[in-house]
Amino acid sequence: MTPPNSALGSTSSTTSQPSSTQAYSAQATMAGNTTPAISSRDGDEQKSFVVFPIDKFSLKLNNETENALAKYSRQRDFFAHRYGDELSCWTLKLTNGEAKEVKGLPSVEFVEQNWRGHRNRAAPPPATIAGNATSTIGSTSKEDGDRQKSFFVFPIDSYSLESNTETEKVLKKYSGNRDFFAYRYGNELDYWTLKLTDSEANDVKNLVGVKSVVPEGEGHRARVAPPKVAMAGNATSKEKADGDKQKSFMVFPIDKFSFESNNETENALKKYSGDREFFAYRYGDELDLWSLKLTDSEAKEVKNLPGVKFVERNAEGHRNRVAPPEAVTSPIAKLTDPKPKHKRADPYTTQLNAPIELVAVSQPSEDEASNIDDFKNYVYEKSAGKNSFVYHLEDGVAYRAQSLLEEFTKVETIQTTLARTNMNRPDVDLGDSHATCVAGKAVGKKFGVAKEATLIVVKANDVSEREQVQGYRAIRDDLASHPERHGKSVVVVSLGYDPDIPRLPGEMEMRQYIQDIMDFDVPVVVTAGNEANDGRFIVDDLPGILEGPDFPMIVVGSTTPNGEIASSSQRGDHVQLYAVGESISCLSMDGTTVTKSGTSFAAPIVAGQIAVILSHDPLPFQTKKGDLVKDLKKYLTSGYSSVKRGASKQRMIWNGVHLIDNPKS
Repeated sequence: MTPPNSALGSTSSTTSQPSSTQAYSAQATMAGNTTPAISSRDGDEQKSFVVFPIDKFSLKLNNETENALAKYSRQRDFFAHRYGDELSCWTLKLTNGEAKEVKGLPSVEFVEQNWRGHRNRAAPPPATIAGNATSTIGSTSKEDGDRQKSFFVFPIDSYSLESNTETEKVLKKYSGNRDFFAYRYGNELDYWTLKLTDSEANDVKNLVGVKSVVPEGEGHRARVAPPKVAMAGNATSKEKADGDKQKSFMVFPIDKFSFESNNETENALKKYSGDREFFAYRYGDELDLWSLKLTDSEAKEVKNLPGVKFVERNAEGHRNRVAPPEAVTSPIAKLTDPKPKHKRADPYTTQLNAPIELVAVSQPSEDEASNIDDFKNYVYEKSAGKNSFVYHLEDGVAYRAQSLLEEFTKVETIQTTLARTNMNRPDVDLGDSHATCVAGKAVGKKFGVAKEATLIVVKANDVSEREQVQGYRAIRDDLASHPERHGKSVVVVSLGYDPDIPRLPGEMEMRQYIQDIMDFDVPVVVTAGNEANDGRFIVDDLPGILEGPDFPMIVVGSTTPNGEIASSSQRGDHVQLYAVGESISCLSMDGTTVTKSGTSFAAPIVAGQIAVILSHDPLPFQTKKGDLVKDLKKYLTSGYSSVKRGASKQRMIWNGVHLIDNPKS
């Protein structure tokens, strides 16, 4: 792991950081407890352990514990199991000697060796359940001889902590060494999954805290060849005689809450799907959509099923493609904006020899400051977005790999249902460092704008249309459970999908989820796209094309460091703000410094500055509840928060710094 150039990340008010080697061997000190260096002295074998916190909801205490555990873990598996505000446990590899030391940390309740993913290993004792006949639950030798299957168990009240805790204890006794998982979103308990026999499932239905029990099947994936399917009003599915290619489709139900109708439709769809991917997106009693692979002719048949409202191709989606470096530099035009009269109260601090894209954010607005080459530092407000939140939707950020470099210091995570079901870890970047760089430009300590903001990693299973839409839903649901974040958060998404895919239902759902987010007074920042060199000059991808007077998303274009619109950047009426996106610097998945280009990296710069603005109390512009996003956009496109640069006089994000605060180098 190669740390970035020390001069690049240095600030005028910080001390030097230890090297990677020093950090690996450093002692972890915590609340009066000193942990010896992690180089093991006992020589015993590394094993997987589960570490449980004393207080699952103490953010400060658990962050301190996590930092200590991260120093123990070195390059060994480390993962924090979080559900909204709850820290359930940590898993990591330790020697027996290290495990004894970890037990001594003041905020650790107990440490247990992790056997096969920490599933219960012994048959539980008989349990008597209120209102239910006594049964020997969890016993592996079933008197009735029925086969174990996977089930969904839905609670009566998703928000009743006491009732659901009691129910969960009983369910865990049933599960034995079989799969058990609780799907939580903040304070909401969506459902449990576990393996039961049919007779046990009947017992579970009678638990006082259980609303319904539904067979899950084999993980919602059908892996056998499909038999011919018959369904009321629908012809039997023909064998694949047309030879058309299988594609990914989304199937939307007529009634999301009709349990009986949707079960019938799902059974029919599973027969179509064969060994191709099948997944049902459920949220409690709501069936949002199904995704599966079909040929075009099968898709036409599925449209005629009585329980189906729409069938839509699932666009593969894409990260905004990396733009080529600019070969020609245009002349620099003088700035024409008047000096803003707005004065920020927060004192400034300086990052010396900063990346050029950060330098541009604090490039003074005066005419005589029009040449970016005269400036080398990033001058920013000392609070740097403290107490604000940046939600970043993609398929994972390698924040754990950056722990020694301390690029990401405040991180929380949420996941889409499919990512959680497939156990896709939020700290694994599936996209060649794209997501890690985007997150780093928003909140990174060395490479980002809002250095004190909290990053919320929104982990999607992939970057398809289906998962992008579900990612927006996950953000909406998380904000609904965290009203204190309303007006203090910003969403940034550097994803899109191409315009040649029919997408009416998906577009409707995406638009609704984004509207819900903005109704929480949370702005959404997306990219303009990088297709101008291919003749696509105007924004034409979702979600950017949704922007308009009644839908105040913020669509960001990319410029070169000297303020000219990048040749690859798409533009047009949807784009009102720009930031430097050409030849930006960031940390990759393995911690090395890399250079990238495109609107993907301009958008998080704008999102980071928004996080800084929203951390102000009071806000620097007039607004009221429900109007914040609209009023913020007006503020961003005024002389208070952006300046006109380049030959096109486009507005570039600016943090209000003048020559008196940031003199020429």
